Amino acid sequence: MDIEAIYDSIDKSLLDRHWGIRAKGNSPGTHPRYYVMDYRGLALATGIIRYAYHTNAPDARIFYRGQQKDWEIRASLYRNCRNRSDLEQVDLWLKNALESIMPVFDPIGTDDEREALAQHYGLKTRFLDVVDNVQSALWFAYDHIEKDDPHYDDSVGYVQTIAIPNADVTVIDLRNKPSEWLRPHVQQGFAIKRNIPNAELGSFSRYLVATFIIPRENLRLWSNYDSLPHEYFYPSEAVDTGKRYWQKAQAKLKEDGIAATPPK
Repeated sequence: MDIEAIYDSIDKSLLDRHWGIRAKGNSPGTHPRYYVMDYRGLALATGIIRYAYHTNAPDARIFYRGQQKDWEIRASLYRNCRNRSDLEQVDLWLKNALESIMPVFDPIGTDDEREALAQHYGLKTRFLDVVDNVQSALWFAYDHIEKDDPHYDDSVGYVQTIAIPNADVTVIDLRNKPSEWLRPHVQQGFAIKRNIPNAELGSFSRYLVATFIIPRENLRLWSNYDSLPHEYFYPSEAVDTGKRYWQKAQAKLKEDGIAATPPK
């Protein structure tokens, strides 16, 4: 696949319609970034990417992440790892944590499903949370601006587009869980994991296709955030049985003397 041809098509289409423009610099790695000022421009650009992969690499799946900053895409377990010793420590922590929560958290799931679901509810694991709906990614980009460190630039958010080849990555559709696990159904949640253990310190940056930079107010409008506030996408334990299971899992970790986060 000629990736440069995809970028050239996005550049031309956005510029011709005055819906966006190529931004200076790149995302982590060599992947381009685009300012997008019109929702039709975002649909156009993501559509160009989706059609190109459908035509040339039909086994690949397209996912999105909405973020406050243009972070490198990395599994949360490995974000502080710098060497082999770090990897061994966090892998051991994860093994112990998963064994601890297994009896009280998704006991009927497979090992991968349990780990992916735990990631979705708050455990740092080898999985990465993604969505397959760009509007959900817009929602997360805006919500992260609202909730995260106020010292970051809050005038824009970022939507990252990722193309995942099935042979390289395990994909878990969390919506296949019973609806009593409400959060992944509301969020349209997926989780992905590199199939090679510790590959590139859990980085997914090689699968990043492009990043879209979107003004804060456009994010709010396009994501329908006023009608879908934070408590809708993160349901409380009163309506989400999965949240109650997760609270039991957190209590079990504490009882077993296992830290809630991996060692740094």
